[in-house]
Amino acid sequence: METTVTVRTEAQTGHRPRLYDFAEGFGSVYGRYVRNHLCQRLIAQYGIRSVLEAPCNSESYFASPGTQSFVFAQEGCHVSLLHPEEDVIQKTRDFWAALGMPETPAVHHTDLYHLPFDNNQFDLVWNFDYIPLFDDPARFIGEMARVSKLWVMVMVPNCKNIGYPLHALLNIVQRRQSQFGSRQWMAVAPVAQAMRSQGLTVVQSGPVDIPPWPGFDALSPIGKLVRRNTVEARDDQRTDEDVERMLRKLTFIEYAPLPRLFKIPFSHQLYIIGRKLH
Repeated sequence: METTVTVRTEAQTGHRPRLYDFAEGFGSVYGRYVRNHLCQRLIAQYGIRSVLEAPCNSESYFASPGTQSFVFAQEGCHVSLLHPEEDVIQKTRDFWAALGMPETPAVHHTDLYHLPFDNNQFDLVWNFDYIPLFDDPARFIGEMARVSKLWVMVMVPNCKNIGYPLHALLNIVQRRQSQFGSRQWMAVAPVAQAMRSQGLTVVQSGPVDIPPWPGFDALSPIGKLVRRNTVEARDDQRTDEDVERMLRKLTFIEYAPLPRLFKIPFSHQLYIIGRKLH
Protein backbone atom coordinates (compact mmCIF):
# COMPACT_ATOMS: atom_id res chain seq x y z
CA MET A 1 0.00 0.00 0.00
CA GLU A 2 1.55 3.33 -1.03
CA THR A 3 2.33 5.78 1.74
CA THR A 4 1.94 9.52 1.13
CA VAL A 5 2.38 10.86 4.66
CA THR A 6 4.88 13.66 5.28
CA VAL A 7 6.46 13.35 8.70
CA ARG A 8 6.41 16.67 10.51
CA THR A 9 9.43 16.62 12.78
CA GLU A 10 10.08 18.89 15.73
CA ALA A 11 12.57 20.96 13.77
CA GLN A 12 10.01 21.61 11.02
CA THR A 13 7.02 22.46 13.20
CA GLY A 14 8.60 24.00 16.28
CA HIS A 15 6.99 21.46 18.60
CA ARG A 16 7.36 17.80 19.39
CA PRO A 17 5.18 15.50 17.24
CA ARG A 18 2.24 13.83 18.94
CA LEU A 19 0.88 10.31 18.93
CA TYR A 20 -2.67 11.65 18.86
CA ASP A 21 -2.69 13.54 15.57
CA PHE A 22 -6.13 14.44 14.21
CA ALA A 23 -4.70 14.53 10.70
CA GLU A 24 -5.19 10.76 10.91
CA GLY A 25 -8.92 11.14 11.53
CA PHE A 26 -10.87 11.10 14.77
CA GLY A 27 -11.53 7.35 14.55
CA SER A 28 -7.84 6.52 14.22
CA VAL A 29 -7.04 8.68 17.23
CA TYR A 30 -9.66 6.87 19.32
CA GLY A 31 -8.43 3.48 18.12
CA ARG A 32 -4.85 4.28 19.11
CA TYR A 33 -6.02 5.29 22.58
CA VAL A 34 -7.84 2.03 23.37
CA ARG A 35 -5.24 -0.18 21.66
CA ASN A 36 -2.62 1.42 23.89
CA HIS A 37 -4.67 0.40 26.92
CA LEU A 38 -4.93 -3.17 25.61
CA CYS A 39 -1.17 -3.38 25.02
CA GLN A 40 -0.43 -2.01 28.50
CA ARG A 41 -2.62 -4.73 29.98
CA LEU A 42 -0.81 -7.42 27.96
CA ILE A 43 2.62 -6.14 29.07
CA ALA A 44 1.57 -6.48 32.71
CA GLN A 45 -0.21 -9.81 32.20
CA TYR A 46 2.50 -11.58 30.21
CA GLY A 47 5.69 -9.80 31.34
CA ILE A 48 6.54 -8.69 27.79
CA ARG A 49 9.98 -7.08 27.46
CA SER A 50 10.83 -7.40 23.76
CA VAL A 51 8.50 -6.76 20.80
CA LEU A 52 8.60 -7.06 17.03
CA GLU A 53 5.91 -5.42 14.91
CA ALA A 54 6.04 -6.78 11.36
CA PRO A 55 5.18 -5.12 9.16
CA CYS A 56 4.82 -1.86 11.08
CA ASN A 57 1.85 0.22 10.03
CA SER A 58 2.18 2.34 6.90
CA GLU A 59 -1.39 3.19 5.91
CA SER A 60 -1.66 6.58 4.23
CA TYR A 61 -4.06 7.95 6.85
CA PHE A 62 -1.46 7.63 9.62
CA ALA A 63 0.36 10.90 10.23
CA SER A 64 2.61 9.15 12.75
CA PRO A 65 4.19 6.26 10.81
CA GLY A 66 5.29 3.12 12.60
CA THR A 67 3.98 4.18 15.99
CA GLN A 68 1.44 1.45 16.77
CA SER A 69 4.19 -0.10 18.93
CA PHE A 70 5.28 3.12 20.62
CA VAL A 71 3.24 2.19 23.68
CA PHE A 72 5.55 -0.80 24.23
CA ALA A 73 8.60 1.48 24.19
CA GLN A 74 6.90 3.83 26.63
CA GLU A 75 6.45 0.88 28.99
CA GLY A 76 10.16 -0.01 28.81
CA CYS A 77 10.09 -2.79 26.20
CA HIS A 78 12.77 -3.20 23.54
CA VAL A 79 10.92 -2.63 20.25
CA SER A 80 11.94 -3.66 16.72
CA LEU A 81 10.03 -2.66 13.58
CA LEU A 82 10.10 -4.08 10.07
CA HIS A 83 8.53 -3.06 6.76
CA PRO A 84 9.08 -4.03 3.10
CA GLU A 85 9.09 -0.40 1.85
CA GLU A 86 12.27 1.56 2.45
CA ASP A 87 10.57 4.97 2.54
CA VAL A 88 8.23 3.76 5.29
CA ILE A 89 11.22 2.65 7.36
CA GLN A 90 12.92 6.02 6.92
CA LYS A 91 9.77 7.91 7.94
CA THR A 92 9.40 5.60 10.92
CA ARG A 93 13.00 6.20 12.03
CA ASP A 94 12.53 9.96 11.67
CA PHE A 95 9.33 9.98 13.67
CA TRP A 96 10.62 7.79 16.50
CA ALA A 97 13.75 9.97 16.70
CA ALA A 98 11.56 13.07 16.95
CA LEU A 99 9.69 11.36 19.80
CA GLY A 100 12.99 10.77 21.62
CA MET A 101 13.65 7.16 20.53
CA PRO A 102 16.50 7.45 17.98
CA GLU A 103 17.93 3.97 18.61
CA THR A 104 14.79 1.94 17.81
CA PRO A 105 15.69 -0.80 15.30
CA ALA A 106 13.66 -0.27 12.12
CA VAL A 107 14.51 -2.88 9.49
CA HIS A 108 13.87 -2.70 5.76
CA HIS A 109 13.18 -6.24 4.54
CA THR A 110 11.12 -7.18 1.48
CA ASP A 111 10.46 -10.91 2.01
CA LEU A 112 7.88 -11.05 4.77
CA TYR A 113 7.64 -14.82 4.55
CA HIS A 114 11.28 -15.08 5.65
CA LEU A 115 11.94 -12.62 8.48
CA PRO A 116 15.62 -11.77 9.12
CA PHE A 117 15.59 -12.87 12.75
CA ASP A 118 16.61 -15.96 14.70
CA ASN A 119 14.13 -18.41 16.16
CA ASN A 120 12.58 -17.48 19.51
CA GLN A 121 13.96 -13.93 19.53
CA PHE A 122 11.06 -11.77 20.77
CA ASP A 123 8.63 -12.10 23.67
CA LEU A 124 5.83 -10.81 21.44
CA VAL A 125 5.52 -10.66 17.67
CA TRP A 126 2.46 -8.83 16.45
CA ASN A 127 0.79 -7.36 13.43
CA PHE A 128 -1.75 -4.56 13.00
CA ASP A 129 -4.30 -4.74 10.16
CA TYR A 130 -1.95 -6.35 7.60
CA ILE A 131 -2.95 -10.02 7.70
CA PRO A 132 -5.91 -9.64 5.24
CA LEU A 133 -3.48 -8.12 2.71
CA PHE A 134 -1.29 -11.24 2.49
CA ASP A 135 -1.67 -13.81 -0.27
CA ASP A 136 -0.95 -16.51 2.32
CA PRO A 137 -1.75 -15.20 5.82
CA ALA A 138 -1.25 -18.57 7.52
CA ARG A 139 2.28 -18.80 6.18
CA PHE A 140 3.15 -15.38 7.59
CA ILE A 141 1.59 -16.24 10.95
CA GLY A 142 3.88 -19.27 11.00
CA GLU A 143 6.87 -16.99 10.44
CA MET A 144 5.66 -14.75 13.28
CA ALA A 145 5.55 -17.84 15.49
CA ARG A 146 9.06 -18.88 14.48
CA VAL A 147 10.72 -15.67 15.66
CA SER A 148 8.56 -15.37 18.80
CA LYS A 149 9.65 -16.82 22.13
CA LEU A 150 6.07 -17.21 23.31
CA TRP A 151 3.37 -14.75 22.18
CA VAL A 152 1.88 -13.86 18.79
CA MET A 153 -0.83 -11.22 18.41
CA VAL A 154 -2.81 -10.36 15.30
CA MET A 155 -5.25 -7.46 14.90
CA VAL A 156 -7.60 -7.41 11.92
CA PRO A 157 -10.46 -5.18 10.72
CA ASN A 158 -13.90 -6.44 11.74
CA CYS A 159 -16.12 -7.21 8.75
CA LYS A 160 -19.13 -7.56 11.08
CA ASN A 161 -18.93 -3.88 11.94
CA ILE A 162 -22.10 -1.99 10.98
CA GLY A 163 -20.08 0.15 8.57
CA TYR A 164 -18.75 -2.73 6.46
CA PRO A 165 -21.80 -3.19 4.15
CA LEU A 166 -21.52 0.40 2.94
CA HIS A 167 -17.77 -0.05 2.46
CA ALA A 168 -18.41 -3.20 0.39
CA LEU A 169 -21.06 -1.36 -1.69
CA LEU A 170 -18.67 1.51 -2.40
CA ASN A 171 -16.04 -0.98 -3.52
CA ILE A 172 -18.51 -2.41 -6.04
CA VAL A 173 -19.74 0.96 -7.27
CA GLN A 174 -16.22 2.34 -7.66
CA ARG A 175 -14.87 -0.95 -9.05
CA ARG A 176 -12.06 -1.11 -6.55
CA GLN A 177 -10.52 -3.64 -4.23
CA SER A 178 -10.87 -3.02 -0.51
CA GLN A 179 -7.83 -1.21 0.86
CA PHE A 180 -8.21 -3.39 3.95
CA GLY A 181 -7.70 -6.66 2.06
CA SER A 182 -9.65 -9.91 2.03
CA ARG A 183 -12.95 -10.01 3.91
CA GLN A 184 -12.28 -13.69 4.66
CA TRP A 185 -9.53 -12.71 7.12
CA MET A 186 -11.48 -9.96 8.90
CA ALA A 187 -12.71 -12.31 11.62
CA VAL A 188 -11.40 -14.23 14.62
CA ALA A 189 -12.09 -17.76 13.33
CA PRO A 190 -9.74 -17.91 10.30
CA VAL A 191 -6.89 -16.26 12.21
CA ALA A 192 -7.37 -18.58 15.17
CA GLN A 193 -7.42 -21.59 12.85
CA ALA A 194 -4.22 -20.41 11.15
CA MET A 195 -2.56 -19.99 14.53
CA ARG A 196 -3.50 -23.52 15.55
CA SER A 197 -2.23 -24.89 12.25
CA GLN A 198 1.13 -23.26 13.02
CA GLY A 199 1.37 -24.83 16.47
CA LEU A 200 -0.04 -22.00 18.55
CA THR A 201 -2.70 -22.21 21.25
CA VAL A 202 -5.20 -19.35 21.14
CA VAL A 203 -5.37 -17.83 24.64
CA GLN A 204 -7.29 -14.59 24.05
CA SER A 205 -9.48 -13.00 21.41
CA GLY A 206 -12.07 -10.30 21.27
CA PRO A 207 -13.19 -6.92 19.94
CA VAL A 208 -11.20 -3.73 20.38
CA ASP A 209 -11.65 -0.16 19.15
CA ILE A 210 -15.38 0.07 19.90
CA PRO A 211 -16.51 3.68 19.54
CA PRO A 212 -20.16 4.74 19.09
CA TRP A 213 -19.86 5.20 15.30
CA PRO A 214 -19.45 2.86 12.28
CA GLY A 215 -16.10 1.69 11.02
CA PHE A 216 -14.44 1.58 7.60
CA ASP A 217 -15.41 4.59 5.45
CA ALA A 218 -19.10 4.61 6.38
CA LEU A 219 -19.03 8.12 7.85
CA SER A 220 -16.01 9.49 6.00
CA PRO A 221 -17.67 12.65 4.56
CA ILE A 222 -19.33 13.51 7.88
CA GLY A 223 -16.14 12.74 9.78
CA LYS A 224 -14.11 15.13 7.62
CA LEU A 225 -16.66 17.89 8.18
CA VAL A 226 -16.73 17.36 11.94
CA ARG A 227 -12.94 17.23 12.16
CA ARG A 228 -12.54 20.43 10.14
CA ASN A 229 -15.12 22.39 12.13
CA THR A 230 -14.54 21.14 15.69
CA VAL A 231 -11.25 19.30 16.04
CA GLU A 232 -8.63 20.72 13.72
CA ALA A 233 -9.39 24.27 14.76
CA ARG A 234 -8.11 23.45 18.27
CA ASP A 235 -5.62 20.74 17.39
CA ASP A 236 -2.50 22.86 17.92
CA GLN A 237 -3.56 23.67 21.48
CA ARG A 238 -4.24 20.07 22.57
CA THR A 239 -1.70 17.96 24.41
CA ASP A 240 -1.83 14.15 24.34
CA GLU A 241 -3.22 14.31 27.88
CA ASP A 242 -6.01 16.66 26.75
CA VAL A 243 -6.93 14.28 23.95
CA GLU A 244 -7.00 11.28 26.29
CA ARG A 245 -9.38 13.08 28.66
CA MET A 246 -11.68 13.77 25.73
CA LEU A 247 -11.48 10.21 24.38
CA ARG A 248 -12.17 8.69 27.79
CA LYS A 249 -15.73 10.01 27.54
CA LEU A 250 -16.31 7.95 24.38
CA THR A 251 -15.40 4.54 25.82
CA PHE A 252 -18.86 3.77 27.25
CA ILE A 253 -19.30 0.84 24.84
CA GLU A 254 -15.64 -0.22 24.87
CA TYR A 255 -15.46 -0.80 28.62
CA ALA A 256 -19.09 -1.48 29.43
CA PRO A 257 -19.82 -4.91 31.00
CA LEU A 258 -21.77 -6.01 27.93
CA PRO A 259 -21.83 -9.36 26.11
CA ARG A 260 -19.39 -9.66 23.22
CA LEU A 261 -22.34 -10.23 20.87
CA PHE A 262 -23.49 -6.66 21.54
CA LYS A 263 -20.04 -5.11 21.10
CA ILE A 264 -19.10 -6.84 17.83
CA PRO A 265 -21.30 -4.65 15.55
CA PHE A 266 -19.58 -1.53 16.91
CA SER A 267 -16.06 -2.96 17.04
CA HIS A 268 -13.70 -1.69 14.37
CA GLN A 269 -11.09 -4.37 15.03
CA LEU A 270 -10.55 -7.80 16.51
CA TYR A 271 -7.48 -9.13 18.28
CA ILE A 272 -6.28 -12.73 18.60
CA ILE A 273 -3.38 -13.85 20.81
CA GLY A 274 -1.63 -17.19 20.42
CA ARG A 275 0.91 -18.92 22.67
CA LYS A 276 3.72 -21.13 21.44
CA LEU A 277 3.87 -24.70 22.70
CA HIS A 278 7.42 -25.63 23.65
